[in-house]
Amino acid sequence: MLLLPGAIYASELTEIPQNHFRIGFGREQVFEDGLAAMRAHFETHYADFRA
Repeated sequence: MLLLPGAIYASELTEIPQNHFRIGFGREQVFEDGLAAMRAHFETHYADFRA
């Protein structure tokens, strides 16, 4: 999984928000492992997180 600031992307159609991010998903196993790690992070650091 890849997490990048949205500001690195350019668009001729609209202004790019500076407070957004983009998540890239790779191959199936990379995606599953990354998603599991992200879920574990949210469950650990955000008590009200429910998936």
